[in-house]
Amino acid sequence: MDISVIKKAISSEIKKTLYGCFCFECGSKKELHQHHVIPKSLGGMNTISLCSKCHSKIHNLNFRDHSILIKKGLEKSKQAGIILGRPKNSGYSDNEVLDKHNDVLSELKMGCSIRKTAKKLNKGTSTVQRVKRLLNKNNL
Repeated sequence: MDISVIKKAISSEIKKTLYGCFCFECGSKKELHQHHVIPKSLGGMNTISLCSKCHSKIHNLNFRDHSILIKKGLEKSKQAGIILGRPKNSGYSDNEVLDKHNDVLSELKMGCSIRKTAKKLNKGTSTVQRVKRLLNKNNL
């Protein structure tokens, strides 16, 4: 039987009612995941609800295949010209970064840790790490 015939047979209201309510395999109602029947990276769009235990069985008990699918999806996006993540260079020179984050520089010079500095100044740890790298690079 053609899958499109099956899809049409199930009314949209029944789909809405049942979607995500129980595991398709064992019937559990706990820790539900949406599993792509055909991996999203390969063009799949339809999902079924699976509990974490059944979902992990599909992905070799610990989602090992998951990283392969993610890599395929990222490569597909890259080939399509989609830029993922933030730009590699923020556009600020080293001196501009140090000037902009003078407060971070002061805390680090006093011996404060990266995490404590970030928390105290409400800055991201990556920002504090960048300033620390520049501090070490320039022997400040």
